[in-house]
Amino acid sequence: MFELFAAYSQAGLLLMAAVCLGLGGLLLAHEVHWRLRATHVVGTVIGVREIKPNMYSTVYRYSLPTGQSREATSSIGSNITEGRDTGRTVRLLVFPERPDRVSEARSKIAGVFGVFFVLVGLWPLQTALSSGRVSWLTLAILSALFAYIAWKFKSKMIPAAERGSLSDWQKARRDARAAELAAIPVRAIEEILNSPEGREGRRKDRKSYRVIAPIAALAGVALLFLATHLWREASLRGSAGLRVDGEVIALADDSGTDSTAYHAVVRFRAADDTIEFRDSVGSNPPAYQVGDKLTVLYRRESPRDTAVVDRGAWNWLPTVLVAALGLLLLFAALRVFRASADEI
Repeated sequence: MFELFAAYSQAGLLLMAAVCLGLGGLLLAHEVHWRLRATHVVGTVIGVREIKPNMYSTVYRYSLPTGQSREATSSIGSNITEGRDTGRTVRLLVFPERPDRVSEARSKIAGVFGVFFVLVGLWPLQTALSSGRVSWLTLAILSALFAYIAWKFKSKMIPAAERGSLSDWQKARRDARAAELAAIPVRAIEEILNSPEGREGRRKDRKSYRVIAPIAALAGVALLFLATHLWREASLRGSAGLRVDGEVIALADDSGTDSTAYHAVVRFRAADDTIEFRDSVGSNPPAYQVGDKLTVLYRRESPRDTAVVDRGAWNWLPTVLVAALGLLLLFAALRVFRASADEI
């Protein structure tokens, strides 16, 4: 029974890793595709479309290399008004065969989120692989999960006889989007901001921004300090630390409201002293069993306080994840600060 539960937990972690890594990979591939294949053109902001209340998509006018003039609406909308000034010149990326799709050359949001999801996906992958060998039972459960997801996805799809070809489906989607955009007037952002409704909306936004921005900034700075500490500790252990053999002598459990995580209790010898410590990383199923041999990494001057299980390159994963989250929060805080500084 325990083997079945362990295999199910490991399969769930692998599925989570596959989803995060797959989504991150798609976003990174999208970013690379645009950067390498799209044509660089110079465009002008001619207004915005209010796709949803207080959500704006920028409208651009640009000329293709052939000299043909085109207009296109960004597929990304937000309530941030900065950078949407009418008449502003911007560098755009565009595919000549799809002139209705554009992206600002300076925008790297897909790449940023792609890297973030890849980093997040490494955690369940590392936990799943460190919890033991991937058994046939784990592979069977994982295959069943993928089959169930594929079945649910297929049940939502239009039958093949009614669906038509892929090109017809793509054309229908483009026509539907074009009709939706055509029904929304193009307005200058200045006109919207200077209207009574716009001024009141900005006043409310600025009030909330002044609360959110400092909290996000403080959290980001705190995480970067933590990442710096983790990096320093990992660097010192890696460059001046000692590696010795250790043994798992027990499993300590941390019971939460919804789950239990098992931490290995490890014993090793440093000089003439026998030391025991609890691994800071817990998992369910347990990553180790009593009697397992592993490598312990510690600093010579304080083995009792600095001992960790040596996981090789995975030792750096907490530092990278904490730093990435801190930078993301600081970036969000900066955007909010700049938005809150706009004059009403």
